Amino acid sequence: MNKFYSYINSAIYNIRHNKAYAAFCIFGTALTFIFISIVLQATNEVVNNIAPFVNADRVVHIGISFKDEKGQEVGGITAEEVPMLLNDIKDYEVCAYVNYQFLNMLTNDNVIASTVSFVNGDYWKINKFNFIAGRSFTEEEVISKTPVVVLKKSFVESNFKTNEVLGQKMEYQDVVYTVIGVVDDYANVSGVFDQIWVPSTLNKFATAGNRSQYLYILPSKDVAVDEFKDRIVSALKFHFKNKSIDIDIDSGDLLTQQEEHIKFFGDKKLSYGVPLILLILLIVPAINIVVISIANINNRAKEIAIRRSAGATILSSFMQSMVENMLLVVIGSIIGTVLASPVADIISKSFFSGGMNDVLLMTSIDLLTLILGVLPLALLFSLLSGGIPAYIVAKGKISKILKGDFNMNGNIIKRYLGVFIEQVLVFMILMVCIVSLSIAVDKYNEPGLLDTDNVISFGYTTSNYDSHDLGEVSKNIDILIENLRKKSNVESITEGMGLAPYIRGDEYNPSDSITFNQTKIKVSVKLSDRYGMSVFAPKLIEGDWITDNKLSDGSWPLVITKEIADTLRWKNSVGKKIHWSQNYTIVGVVAGLKNQVFAQSVPAVVISKEIAKNQYFREISARVKDKDVFATDFFREWKKLITSKDVVPFFMDSDRMKHTSMSEVVMDIAFQAIPTLFLLIFAFIGTFGIFWLTSQKRIKEFALRIAIGSTPKGLTWLVIKESIIVTTLAMLPGLLLSIFIYENEFTIVHIIAI
Repeated sequence: MNKFYSYINSAIYNIRHNKAYAAFCIFGTALTFIFISIVLQATNEVVNNIAPFVNADRVVHIGISFKDEKGQEVGGITAEEVPMLLNDIKDYEVCAYVNYQFLNMLTNDNVIASTVSFVNGDYWKINKFNFIAGRSFTEEEVISKTPVVVLKKSFVESNFKTNEVLGQKMEYQDVVYTVIGVVDDYANVSGVFDQIWVPSTLNKFATAGNRSQYLYILPSKDVAVDEFKDRIVSALKFHFKNKSIDIDIDSGDLLTQQEEHIKFFGDKKLSYGVPLILLILLIVPAINIVVISIANINNRAKEIAIRRSAGATILSSFMQSMVENMLLVVIGSIIGTVLASPVADIISKSFFSGGMNDVLLMTSIDLLTLILGVLPLALLFSLLSGGIPAYIVAKGKISKILKGDFNMNGNIIKRYLGVFIEQVLVFMILMVCIVSLSIAVDKYNEPGLLDTDNVISFGYTTSNYDSHDLGEVSKNIDILIENLRKKSNVESITEGMGLAPYIRGDEYNPSDSITFNQTKIKVSVKLSDRYGMSVFAPKLIEGDWITDNKLSDGSWPLVITKEIADTLRWKNSVGKKIHWSQNYTIVGVVAGLKNQVFAQSVPAVVISKEIAKNQYFREISARVKDKDVFATDFFREWKKLITSKDVVPFFMDSDRMKHTSMSEVVMDIAFQAIPTLFLLIFAFIGTFGIFWLTSQKRIKEFALRIAIGSTPKGLTWLVIKESIIVTTLAMLPGLLLSIFIYENEFTIVHIIAI
């Protein structure tokens, strides 16, 4: 024990007298374990039963749609059908059901657009949320249609000006909801973005319109999950058989809540991505500290050799170096673990917010993750980073060390071998990340992205297509549009179908095949009016935008995308005639039209909305100066003009919808870019540290060079040249690797990125 205390005292003494080395080690280790902690915790949230999803491995999920044996969609299970299905399944504890709708709620004169979760009382029994204020609603309140709402903490912070949110009112469809509970934030890398919960019986099934429910069923404790899945399959087949439908389903199609989380996060990310990231986060920083430790030991080699010559054993020399390294690693790993949560919060807000669904990587470090994950990796990191240099000095021959033969300053390859290996790895990782980012940026800049800054898309939908009010509602919407056009805050308003981006994908927009000069092309059909240009500013490369009326020759105006003109090899498209149900004349060509940021621009035509009016769904967009002012004006006019209970307004900030549509690609890039950014920092620390400590050892060499005529500028350039040589050589393996990685898709984007 006394010997151990002597190691500790010696380590503390050396740390105090080698502050630069200690700072490099602690800072590098802290950065390492910030990321290791985040990766482990995020993975833990996905694969384990972490609150609120404490039953994730046993809760079986049933989707909202099934297919028959011909592959046709046949719908799912409605709330009214749930009791009958459960009666056939048996042996279950609770069954939660959820239906998601996009709603606009009013509170304190603010419009809150969000996906709302309509749930039953059992939802709160399956999922154990941490209520930081108030309570959940009960099944009795669900049955009695009590207008109450539960909110998530981050949602409250973003949309309410007060922390005293209990009792606050939120209005939707003339129903005033009372906030009765606030749940704490939870990590949602598993894809669960719920933030507003209301009783399922208040659902009017608009705007989505789908009455089927997502079911989450918890089997009895003595029933195995696989057996329970088989029971559910039998019950579902029997249920649809009574409707004369044979559904195509087996137990493999049913997933537990845990399996759903893993599917969303990605099987490959868990199987390959997470282990690879952890390996890189261990190896690169470990090499970094090994390099710095060797340089530090290089400077202290004679001191250690003198101790050896005075009787110190190889083991004691090894332990002396190891204890010092372990002390620095422990300090760094503690700092990194403590900082993991705030850093994760900063990353979440910087990279994963701004859309409809914000992603929270983690909330806190789980104790079990700390003990079983972080602690063993800290010990491994200490052995990797400290064991090699400690072994080198412990096994070194005393005579060579005392003669000065131990140091590696005379050979640039030996001196910078660790930095070289580190930079090789970092270059390869950086290359893959930058190529991915460049491809995404190139996709982003492809023609067809419409301007949605300060654009609001609004209108209405209905779940009752037989309503007699729809004709009157449509007329009143025309009045509402004209009233809004007169507002000084409004720059322009357009109406159409399928042109406004981010509301739906191209697969949900009308499409048709049009014959141009005996060439049939499948096109996406988009409707607009003469104001579409002033709202969305599509890039016209030829001609003009459409008008609302027929042309002088009796034909309708038509705008096509460049894809169509290129397919037909037209140099001049304006003026060409097309017959497609009616006579059309091409009046303009746009560079492209995309419904999602990273989607491919597809062949599309734009025609006048006057040709195909729709009283079930009105898609209107406005370019405004102030979105909050416009929201107030819109809902004021809506309340005044629209009294029908069969229609539901929708009101969407197009820019927020744009961020949401980008989230999946941005998340993939961020998961590459953020570790790469930190690895760059590690590489800098390693390179800077080795040059700093090696230069201290080379002071006599530099002094001699100055004595024989070298200048400080010349010495600076000498060191810079060494660094350039190391970095240039480190790039070569990565450049060779790129030829094999991208051999089938080598484009100018890849070349520039690399």
